[in-house]
Amino acid sequence: MRPFALLILVCLSNPFAATVSHAQEDDMVVISVCDLDVPKSIKQGNATFSELFSFNVGEDGKPTDVKAVIRNFVVEDSVKECLSDWTLPPSASKSRYVVKFRWVHGYGWRSIIIVSKGFKQAIRIKPGIGY
Repeated sequence: MRPFALLILVCLSNPFAATVSHAQEDDMVVISVCDLDVPKSIKQGNATFSELFSFNVGEDGKPTDVKAVIRNFVVEDSVKECLSDWTLPPSASKSRYVVKFRWVHGYGWRSIIIVSKGFKQAIRIKPGIGY
């Protein structure tokens, strides 16, 4: 038997290998960086601001019950649509997550910060997203 064929046979006959691969995918945190629309008049003005939203995470890792905490210029439904692509670990303490989207004048979207009890994630965004 050729070595390559033997390798395939071992991988296919080893259920543990498939289980490990699947478990790693299930535990993965997925954050989509969305270009949330900011009105043109705000982009042209000297505006720097943050948008804060809170949410729960379902057993499937998807954000649910999204609520605005501080909403300045973005449309809440566009934030909900953006968060629907995310996958996060459910909070063991059942505490809510909070996400902060930071807009900087002349830069665009600058960062996304996500926190919950036992979870912190910061994402820096390169210049130009939003302009």
